[in-house]
Amino acid sequence: MDYFYVLKRVLYNYKLARFIFALSLTFAYFIFQNGLSINKNLYYEKVTLAIFLAYTLVSFISIFISSIKFLDFLLDIVFISAILYFSFFTTKYFYILYVIVLAFAGLTLKPFETIILTFLVIILYLMINLYYGSFLSSVYITLILNIFTFIIISFVSIRIKNRITKQEEYIKKLEKEKSEIEAYKKLYRLSAELAHEIRNPLASITGAAQLLQDGYLDEKLIGIIKREAKRLDDLLSDFIAFARPINQYKEKINLKEFIEEIVESYNNGEVDFEIDIPSNLEIYIDKKGFFSTISNIIKNAIEWAKSKIKIKAYKIKNNLVIEVEDDGMGINEDYKDLIFEPFFTKKTGGTGLGLAIAKRFVVENNGNIFVEKGELGGAKFIITLPIEKNIKEEI
Repeated sequence: MDYFYVLKRVLYNYKLARFIFALSLTFAYFIFQNGLSINKNLYYEKVTLAIFLAYTLVSFISIFISSIKFLDFLLDIVFISAILYFSFFTTKYFYILYVIVLAFAGLTLKPFETIILTFLVIILYLMINLYYGSFLSSVYITLILNIFTFIIISFVSIRIKNRITKQEEYIKKLEKEKSEIEAYKKLYRLSAELAHEIRNPLASITGAAQLLQDGYLDEKLIGIIKREAKRLDDLLSDFIAFARPINQYKEKINLKEFIEEIVESYNNGEVDFEIDIPSNLEIYIDKKGFFSTISNIIKNAIEWAKSKIKIKAYKIKNNLVIEVEDDGMGINEDYKDLIFEPFFTKKTGGTGLGLAIAKRFVVENNGNIFVEKGELGGAKFIITLPIEKNIKEEI
């Protein structure tokens, strides 16, 4: 639970309650002024009403200020003291409001600020009672108990805030440690999977080399060595691309021309491409990383498509959307959250890093990438990138 969020909501309610309370008192005093005031001095009545009006106005304004500070509580104390001073015999039980102010101050302010407010309350409370001659033997104990209450409330509130603060710090520390543990786990898993992916082609190369050494001269053995060496080279190239920092040198790219070049490079002639991209749609982005991202998505579509791939790009609200869809078998629902994980692949000979590289680039450019079932029956990859910083469309 976020205790500081809860405390923030409580403090907002405190401000709202303070305004409603002040407004109610002002209304009541204005309507029942003669009945509430024992002191028939017109000056005191006008001053009291002016205090109510001023406090109501200030309380209303404070609702729209997100933070609550020392001056807010000082305002409350001054208001309560002024009311007690000018209408003591009518409102002398308002001293209980001091307790509410000190309780919230202890939960909000620094300890020394709460202590200052506590001493101020004690001094004002004693001075008002002294002015009206209330230091009688019958009320002496009550005064002492009230002052003791002010001190205890402040102390308890400060202690509660300190405990909440320590608990929040402890929770943040646990969350940080958990995040670090998860990062290490991911690193260990990546290392293990990389070692596994390297071990398989190395075993094939070693076996083929051993047979060649034993005198078995066969073109197939040489082919195995070449194929597995290329597989290792592809694996290491993809892993380096996945692990290295992304270059953020951005340049203007015509999206339609850019994607048509990629399609031309990877099209094996076995599938038909349908490209639906406005000719004037341009993007400002790192060209190398963007090329790697789009080419990996298109290569994946080519490998799974039966006969058709559709590529579409458009703007919607504040985003550029790129869709790459094929008519293959689609992606199992159980794998949708796994296909962007490093080394996850269902293809024979695949490295399992292409989609991971694509997702990393998109996310680091404040975008998103996900997959769903397409209209052609296969998988549809959807890439979104924020338009306000990355895109410029010529009109």
